Amino acid sequence: MNGQSQTHTKTLGTLGYIAPEFGSKGIISTKVDVYSFGIMLMEIFTRKKPDDDMFVEGLSLKSWISGSFPHAIIQVMDSNLLNGQERNSLHDIVKTTSSIFELALSCCADLPEGRISMIDAAASLNRIKVAFMQMPRQNVLK
Repeated sequence: MNGQSQTHTKTLGTLGYIAPEFGSKGIISTKVDVYSFGIMLMEIFTRKKPDDDMFVEGLSLKSWISGSFPHAIIQVMDSNLLNGQERNSLHDIVKTTSSIFELALSCCADLPEGRISMIDAAASLNRIKVAFMQMPRQNVLK
């Protein structure tokens, strides 16, 4: 190849965090990162990894969250978020976690065009944080 060069890259990803278009076609974009971010949010707030043994026969972390949304969120969220909570009501914690799961699902749309941008994801996460911090705290007598 006179005067021409080719660059071959090998991109590695972790199963469960990989966006569908990357896994099937090798397409890389910022939307792949947004997808991974959404899966990471789900992992943090469920305490389940995408490759957990419970995810078999078509069930995935994403489909588990999606199937429980919005009325059974308490069934999928990490129970540690509910234990020992003294400053916030159960309702406030579930409401906040639901908002985070909604954000995570919007990051994990099947098609890249359906996903929000990382800028919008960060702004949404910040709004959720601000709303949570402004929620009234319970007075706990010890």
